[in-house]
Amino acid sequence: RTARSAAGSYGEEHGLGLVLVDRIARAHGGSIALESEPGRGFVVEVLLPLA
Repeated sequence: RTARSAAGSYGEEHGLGLVLVDRIARAHGGSIALESEPGRGFVVEVLLPLA
């Protein structure tokens, strides 16, 4: 499952760290994506513009 971030949407499940990463990415015109596999963990993709 891939989920695009929404302010605060990861706070309870994945700690404050993802909320901060999301805010920093958005402040620079980017975003984050989260791909989760139950029982195996998750991958966070940080997408930032080149310029």
